Amino acid sequence: MPSPADDTQRAAQALRRGDPLAALSLASGRKDALGLAVRGAALAQLEEHEEAERCLRDATRVARAASDSQTAARAELALVEIALARRDLAGARRGLAACEGAFGRDPANATFVAVLRARLELLGGRTASAKAALAGRTGESDALSTAIIRLCSAEVALAEGDVASCLTRLREARASAERSRHGFLLAEIEAGEARLRAPAARVVRGDANRSIDVLELAALRGVTEETILDVPRRRFRVGGRVVDLAKRPLLFRLLELLSTRAPEVVPPADLVATFGARRVNESHLANLRVEIGRLRRLLPKPLGIESSGGGYRLLINDEIVMIYALEPTGEADVEALLSDGQAWRTEEVALALGLAKRTAQRKLGGLERAGRVVAIGKARSRRYRSVARGTFTLLCQLSAIWAGGQR
Repeated sequence: MPSPADDTQRAAQALRRGDPLAALSLASGRKDALGLAVRGAALAQLEEHEEAERCLRDATRVARAASDSQTAARAELALVEIALARRDLAGARRGLAACEGAFGRDPANATFVAVLRARLELLGGRTASAKAALAGRTGESDALSTAIIRLCSAEVALAEGDVASCLTRLREARASAERSRHGFLLAEIEAGEARLRAPAARVVRGDANRSIDVLELAALRGVTEETILDVPRRRFRVGGRVVDLAKRPLLFRLLELLSTRAPEVVPPADLVATFGARRVNESHLANLRVEIGRLRRLLPKPLGIESSGGGYRLLINDEIVMIYALEPTGEADVEALLSDGQAWRTEEVALALGLAKRTAQRKLGGLERAGRVVAIGKARSRRYRSVARGTFTLLCQLSAIWAGGQR
């Protein structure tokens, strides 16, 4: 008859195969550190995050009491990945600091620490740091870790706009996942590939207006030789330089109108309408001159704004490629603000965009219901973060950190 210890090891093996239900059944009722940790990891894969975190924290406590530093570090590593899945970047950062250096004799888990570090940097918008975290990590000790590394490398390539490298890394990830016979990971790769091919935005280039998928969008945002007005992100890029107006919505609305009409002169009444005013008076015209002056100072040369007959026009020789959201919403200003990857409190959103707090709450609530932002924390500590598109929100390391490599 199998002993409780045998059941725990079988549960760890089931988790590694990508079978969280079997792992949960075998680890049920276990109170030792490994049993609690495996149970927590299985619950996390089933998206029972609160119960998973409780089990993993109990596992860490029990392991430390038994001087089992390796199991404690593995439980902490699982908690880091849950934090990343929930977009709690501050919690993930603290957890990684506790894990790093704990796997000197465990190269597979040291590799997973590097992968989680890369994903943390990537979700924070630091692509170069994410790439550096993966440098020298091949994961060739076993097929599962190789698949995870390739998948993370695909995310980095996508963030850089290198679609060819992204697709190559995805093919390599799939091949390694197939060798590992890990059904959970294979299913996630397939779902991720489908997300990358789903419509993500509209592009207007001259008279052409068409929808593009995530891969095409990433490639377009990675191009440096075209002039691009990125409406969802509220950015204007010309000659490789980026003017980021996410926190200055009024200036962006002026730039968008000037860009869509270029090289024509835009009448002052049309420009003042971006202020929300219905009629033009001298005060509005004075404010318009001030805001146009601010916008002029932000635009890189040779771009300029010329005054003509009281109106203004954008001086540009190149065609402007416009990127629009698939379905424009009333929350576009908030979504653009949150596209920096950071967590924002309602008060901070309201202040940055000049909104009433209740208006900011309503817009954030609409984006959360639509699955475009995620809320972190409760009550006064609640913050909102944009849900990254074109990324893989995996809990696959949770399968790999409990057992030795399998080729």
